[in-house]
Amino acid sequence: MDRRRPSPAELREHVRRRLPAHMVPTRCHVVGQFPVTASGKVDRAALVAAEPQPAAAQIAPVAPRTPLEQTIADAWAQVLRLDRVGIDDDFFDLGGHSMAMMRVISLLRESHGVELTFRAFLEHQTVARLAAAITDGAVGGPEAPAAPGSRNRALLWLRRGSATPLFCIHPGGGSAHWFQRFLPYLDPQLPLAAFEWPKPHGDHATIPTAAEMARRHFDELRAAQPHGPYRLFSWCGGSTIAAELATLLLDAGEEVTFMLLDPVLDAQTRPKFYEQMGFVRRLEKLVLEIDRGGPEADTPERRAEIMDLYERVANDIDEKEGMALPERGVGAAWPRMVRVWRESLQALIEYPNPRYAGRLHLIASDALANGQHVVSSGQTFADYLERWEELIGGGIELHRVPGDHIGIMKPPLLVHLTDVISAVLAGSR
Repeated sequence: MDRRRPSPAELREHVRRRLPAHMVPTRCHVVGQFPVTASGKVDRAALVAAEPQPAAAQIAPVAPRTPLEQTIADAWAQVLRLDRVGIDDDFFDLGGHSMAMMRVISLLRESHGVELTFRAFLEHQTVARLAAAITDGAVGGPEAPAAPGSRNRALLWLRRGSATPLFCIHPGGGSAHWFQRFLPYLDPQLPLAAFEWPKPHGDHATIPTAAEMARRHFDELRAAQPHGPYRLFSWCGGSTIAAELATLLLDAGEEVTFMLLDPVLDAQTRPKFYEQMGFVRRLEKLVLEIDRGGPEADTPERRAEIMDLYERVANDIDEKEGMALPERGVGAAWPRMVRVWRESLQALIEYPNPRYAGRLHLIASDALANGQHVVSSGQTFADYLERWEELIGGGIELHRVPGDHIGIMKPPLLVHLTDVISAVLAGSR
């Protein structure tokens, strides 16, 4: 009998041949024994910290087969600073994040004339799948603004399955890419879907209100899952839309498990949010001036101010790589990103937090509890909780998680948040 211990790559391939795609683990790491906490439970944070390299890096890459696959693989390798990328490598397994997506989008636009969005990376996560989608015309073409009154798609599946899904509603920036990070930490049999702010509207279009966006999400949610129970999670600027969506479900007679992390409260009464809106509007103006003004408008002064403003309002700047514009112009990703940012922030500020008759699982980071985040600016944490109790008819269960507002959504602290989510979902069965 061969008692040789399998490599992580061999183990993952063995599992891939026997399980559905959504159950194949994204991390494979051989350990002598599981680290445990003082209470005797598996210490998941220690497991994550002990992993020597991304799972994708443990598997021999399969070389690109077409010029387009080669172009995509080269772009990923350049941006993520890897020696090589295979066609089955997952962008997020390799360490991809929002700024990396923006750099890849700019590279592919300049080298191949391909116009991509963040959604394309979330729906087609490997080189092979992204190349196939571009070839088929599913992605890669110019994006027209949303038509007035249109119901363009907002829901995307990050992992499918047969169990009751968890639906996440985008934060203030409108992107669903944050929730991709949940996958390695949550039950692999848990389906995970996310709503993003739909594609931006035209210059003169009426921006949907939070209530209107919640109704759109409700219609898509019911089409994807016609009956409850429903499980909802949102973070920060998505709280108003999420609460409105949860109310629509309750009014339809459905059972709802509702979780909010560091939710925005009464944004229209908080000067800090108007300050943020001023930064975003100025950022959008500068980006569009370069985008529409050509080389003459692409000045060092505008670029410097764009970078300064982005660092004031951004949540997802990579600590090692920082952020950067394309070498020339602003590409396709920047105008889209700042427009969506402005639209979603406008909807948040203009719509008061709705009352919710059900129960709320309120998850608070250290930053929120210590009064160090904009969502609680101008009030104590006790006042913040008291205001939520006024809005929530079914009572609040408070969960504390360590870390600041952004750190809690990233490894290694992310495990504390996903442990809370898992415990709440287990209690809702």
